[in-house]
Amino acid sequence: MAESVQAAMDRMVTPLRDFMERGIFTESEIRSIVSRRRRSEYLLYRRTARLNDYLTYINDEVNLEKLRILRHKRLLARRKRELQEQRKNKQNSNPGSIDQTSSKFTQFSEYDTHIVRHIHLLYARLIHRFGNDNVSVYYQHAQFAKDFKSYTILGRVYAEALRKHPRVIGLWIEAASHEFFGCPGEDDEEDENDDNEKNTQKGSADGGRVGKGGTGGSVSNARVLMQRGLRVNPNSKELWKQYFALEMHYVQKIRGRRKILQLGGEEEEADGSGSKKNANDDHAMALVIYQNAIKTISDDINFRLSFIELCQSFPQTDEIEDKIMLSIDKDFDGSEDAWIVRITYAAEKSKKNIEHNDENGFLTEWKVKKDETRFGIDTSDSLLDLLNKATDKVPTAKMYLFTFQFVRSRMREMLDEVAADGKNSTNNEDVATALSPEAAMSITKQALFLDKTLKKALSPSTENVVNSSPDLILELADYLLHSGQPRDSVDILKRAVGVNNKNKAVRTDGRIWIRWSDIVGRIEESSSPGCYDHKAARDILQMGLQFIDVNESGHCMVLIELIRLLLDDCGQRETSSGKIQKEGEYLFSLVQRLLLLCARDSSSPSLYGVREEVVGAVVPDLCLRHLHLSSTLGGIKKARRSYESVLFQSGYVRSCEGMDDDEVDGIRSFF
Repeated sequence: MAESVQAAMDRMVTPLRDFMERGIFTESEIRSIVSRRRRSEYLLYRRTARLNDYLTYINDEVNLEKLRILRHKRLLARRKRELQEQRKNKQNSNPGSIDQTSSKFTQFSEYDTHIVRHIHLLYARLIHRFGNDNVSVYYQHAQFAKDFKSYTILGRVYAEALRKHPRVIGLWIEAASHEFFGCPGEDDEEDENDDNEKNTQKGSADGGRVGKGGTGGSVSNARVLMQRGLRVNPNSKELWKQYFALEMHYVQKIRGRRKILQLGGEEEEADGSGSKKNANDDHAMALVIYQNAIKTISDDINFRLSFIELCQSFPQTDEIEDKIMLSIDKDFDGSEDAWIVRITYAAEKSKKNIEHNDENGFLTEWKVKKDETRFGIDTSDSLLDLLNKATDKVPTAKMYLFTFQFVRSRMREMLDEVAADGKNSTNNEDVATALSPEAAMSITKQALFLDKTLKKALSPSTENVVNSSPDLILELADYLLHSGQPRDSVDILKRAVGVNNKNKAVRTDGRIWIRWSDIVGRIEESSSPGCYDHKAARDILQMGLQFIDVNESGHCMVLIELIRLLLDDCGQRETSSGKIQKEGEYLFSLVQRLLLLCARDSSSPSLYGVREEVVGAVVPDLCLRHLHLSSTLGGIKKARRSYESVLFQSGYVRSCEGMDDDEVDGIRSFF
């Protein structure tokens, strides 16, 4: 072992002496470097070498190389200043009068790459020892090669890594990316006098950096790598998507080249078919990749949708997107996700009339102009027909929910655009009169369509489907409420939480109970402004507390809403009445129950697992409001009872672990 270490140290003598002679490191620093390297070499040569020993050694050498670069730049800058001063004093007329003594300390040397080559050697030894079991060492070596621009060695690292770990998808993608995008040049580096300029004497073959200009990418090599990766991992979705993205990048690269060389227009005119044919030819390879991908992975609709997302990251991809959508429509006719994507895609295409022109490099400036009839009869009819077919073909809760949300959002967009044109008013009648006849007719057709769809959803054949989704129930109730049918909205919510509904998840959803109580309270307010029916709303919430199990998150939601309602009601009434005092005691018991549900310690975020998004900063705010109300109703005695129950008699503030910042701030305010 000692002979091997000494042989390794002997090979370092000449480069280290060169560093000392040129003034990069002092003699004492060289001695320190030699001592550290000797200790590290002994650690590596022992029988049970550890991974951490290699990584520590490499990290020390990387820091040493960074220091060498800084020292070298400083010496170059000093030498440059000396020459400028000599020229300024007009001493450069006689070459012999210029001091050349410092040039030996700042000139470029073949040993400038010594530390980088040494680190590559350490990585090679590390990979030889641990590379079969630990793929991360390859990633670290590749990252080092990128950082220090050893691009030839980078290719070798990827080749060795893929030979040892062909099942690691990320290696194939990184290797193909390296081959396609190539090596960046150094034209934009910090200083022309950087030692990278001279490292081209050695080249990247011996571990040095590439010279100026870099190397161009090779799409052929990248394709070969992706194909080999897919041959080994045919079911890898990420590999298929990245291969598709590779071809899309290549299309943009070719288009940019055509623009620079001014070949696009001439080729298209000589072709006689315009840019449409060229666009098809450009994406032919990407389309073949997609077709092969769906043959291999044929039953995953989300996989196909990911190709749509990739296409939307590039310009001029309408035609290939259409072909992808056609394959989805053909193979997933009974999938709700397929119908949703199909309708969304059709809406986006009808809303935008995209003119592909004024290309600029790899990107294209899209001129998007509004279609005057985008909310006209034709557009509405086509989308409504699709929605009607979708709900007939796939009558699921998700499909009905999407239908109502989609149509209502389009109606809101129309009204928002009228407001944006300066014709808006807070009066709905003024907004309605500002609509164009086509837009008004479109809104009418969409409203009639929603009424028809609502009847279809509430029919006996699909009623169980509706009652299985809390989100759909809330959406239908909200639609009926905004349509001027609050009592029908109440009926839907009441049936959803009724005993006839066998879906426990719906019956115990706190949002439905809260929405039901709010609408019932506002029905009285609509007939008599300012008269919110607190009693009716409170009765519904109390019923919900009895119906929902205490370990359900809906119980805590309803409890919070009931406390808030009682705080509002008690704050608006006379404090001297006996009834208000009785309700104050009832409110105190509810607050204690809430604190019990939200109790926590260092080992458990809450006693019953109540979700933080349900509680959040609401509980401290309610406790503070209850403290103020107790002080108003019963003076200092009731106020003391209120804050003692929070601070000393409950486990709510025992630990702040798991609380967000807003909740902690609320507790601080309570203190």
